[in-house]
Amino acid sequence: RSIFVVRLEIYNLQNFKELNDFYIRLKTVKGVKNAWLTDYRGGNAYFDVSCSSGGAGNLARGLMETFGTELKINRPSLMKLEAAAQKKQ
Repeated sequence: RSIFVVRLEIYNLQNFKELNDFYIRLKTVKGVKNAWLTDYRGGNAYFDVSCSSGGAGNLARGLMETFGTELKINRPSLMKLEAAAQKKQ
C-alpha cells in the first residue's frame, strides 16, 4: 500500500479553539489516516496529512465534502493544498 503525505496550509484560524476544531474534523475526512500539526503562527496552521491514496486531489475532495463552504481551497501542486477558513457572517 502506498501512503501519501500532503502539506496542508490553513489560513484564518484565529485561536486555538478554531485550530482544535479544525484538527478534529480533519481527522474525520475520508481517506485521511493521520495528521500532524507542524506549525501554527499568526492564524496560519501547517499540517502534514497522511492520505491513503490520491494525494492532494483526493484530500481536497474530502475537505470539500466535510467542510463545504467553510473552506476555500487552492491546489498549487500535486502534494500541497492551501485553504482559507471562511468567516461566518
